[in-house]
Amino acid sequence: RARLDDELENLREVLMRLHGVERREDGLELLGNTWRFFQSRGHLLELEMWLDGFVRLPEEPDRRDGSIMGLMARAAILYWRQDPLGAAAIYREAFDIARAVDARPRRAEALYGLGTSSVVADRVEEGSAALHESGELYEEVGDSVGLADVMVARAFLDMRDEQGFVQGEGGGSPMTSFEAA
Repeated sequence: RARLDDELENLREVLMRLHGVERREDGLELLGNTWRFFQSRGHLLELEMWLDGFVRLPEEPDRRDGSIMGLMARAAILYWRQDPLGAAAIYREAFDIARAVDARPRRAEALYGLGTSSVVADRVEEGSAALHESGELYEEVGDSVGLADVMVARAFLDMRDEQGFVQGEGGGSPMTSFEAA
């Protein structure tokens, strides 16, 4: 991440050039790969501006990875703004595209986002099912980091069930409790 701090102006320049030549998928893919950097540095508005600009460009035929990643970055923005239902809807859209083009790693990521967003929105059954399927996909593609993320989320679910936590109890929200787990 420190290197991205040093290269932020170059990253912005690359995004401007990609946008200028209407390379929608490349721009969305780059943003999908760097959204955590933008989020961790407090640049969610800038990220959202870039995403909106690339989404408005004409779609490119036969390129979908960027669209999937861009959608997941948009969903992450909503999640961090504490709109888990909005995030879940966008993760579902990303999943549908990933399924249509048989992008199993992206399907797993989208299902993980859908699962965690659904749990935070107190739609535990839907979230649990999405996390289960995400774990199976991560295992199929050999993504141990993704599988570990699913295990942490499922541990939160177990903790949630044991403690009887529901939204609003104890003065906290599911978002705060999930992030603490």
